[in-house]
Amino acid sequence: MGAWMSRVIRGPGAPPRVVPAEVVDARAEAERIVEAARREAEALLEGARAECERLRAEARAEGAASGLAQAAALLVEARRARDGALVGIERDAQTLALAAAERIVGEAITIEPARVVAIVRDVIARARRARAIELRVHPEDARALEGAIEPSVRVIEDASITRGGCVMRSELGTVDARVEVRIDAMARMLGCERP
Repeated sequence: MGAWMSRVIRGPGAPPRVVPAEVVDARAEAERIVEAARREAEALLEGARAECERLRAEARAEGAASGLAQAAALLVEARRARDGALVGIERDAQTLALAAAERIVGEAITIEPARVVAIVRDVIARARRARAIELRVHPEDARALEGAIEPSVRVIEDASITRGGCVMRSELGTVDARVEVRIDAMARMLGCERP
């Protein structure tokens, strides 16, 4: 269409008027541009919506993963706390058992002095080949041993030795069978400390 052509545009009830072709073409071009821009804007909006949904899904997945990671961390922490508490309880139980054993030994010796004789005989049996045996015991235990062990064993009263224990010396060496030493040995076997 050239510059000399025109179109006739009539509106409803309006008298016909002549509009130059350039205006008509410009208007049509403007409508095409607006339509193209609208389609492009619609496509951009649709792309933004899709990206938004993708980001939401990703955030939910990350949130779920983060939540799972936090839950796993809390579970590990709770297990550590439980294990620590169990170790403490176990230690306390072992310490209590050792204290009870020490007390029971002391009470048993007080009630049954014959137990001292059995303990001392067991210790002396370890030194069968010894020529001279010296036995240190608590003074009350020394009375229980009178006439119960071989006369060749020299019994020495020692108030520092707890009842039910003894220390034997010979040319072969020393056997420390004091109650506290035996309790300490039990504590080491259990991996705990004596009360």
